[in-house]
Amino acid sequence: MNLRILKEGDAQVYQSLRLQGLQEYPDAFGSTFEREVAFTIEMVAERIKANVFGLYVTPEMRGKGIGLALMEELIARAKRMEGLEQLNLTVVSTNDSARRLYASLGFQLYGTERRALKWDGAYFDEDYMALRLERI
Repeated sequence: MNLRILKEGDAQVYQSLRLQGLQEYPDAFGSTFEREVAFTIEMVAERIKANVFGLYVTPEMRGKGIGLALMEELIARAKRMEGLEQLNLTVVSTNDSARRLYASLGFQLYGTERRALKWDGAYFDEDYMALRLERI
């Protein structure tokens, strides 16, 4: 497995995966397919410069430790960043597999936003989790 940071040139591939995730699991992300399908490649490229969000592993690659490896690499890199003390994330409260993954890495729940997302007439809560970084 080769893990690397995305570059602007990866925008098309990233957008394709992001849209796939939004279509297959519309209640798992803080956005919708309908909203993001309209994003230009320039908008997508801008998003991947310094953000981490929307962890998605394609169905055929699940169960191989890819999500865990991505998060472990993210945490290792974050620990090497000067001045960065904490990682925060949000996860849909009903996404048990993602919540278990984040908790196994030391992320702790610090709040819940009720009815944070609305999709297809249904509301979903989002949990806020944080990981205090210890320096390497």
